[in-house]
Amino acid sequence: MPEYRQRMERLTALLVGGILVLNFPLLAIFHRDTLWFGLPALYVYFTAAWALFIALVAVTLERS
Repeated sequence: MPEYRQRMERLTALLVGGILVLNFPLLAIFHRDTLWFGLPALYVYFTAAWALFIALVAVTLERS
């Protein structure tokens, strides 16, 4: 399989995973009145998931 095709498959899998992680059912779990590090749990979850997604995309694109 060509390398660019494998990279596209990985990026597509990351996109689908990112959409699932930032979709309603999982966001509803963290939409509570609890605080993590002094911040609402939803904000911490959303920011951490977003940062992890960006880091995984960067790693995927760097591995060429």
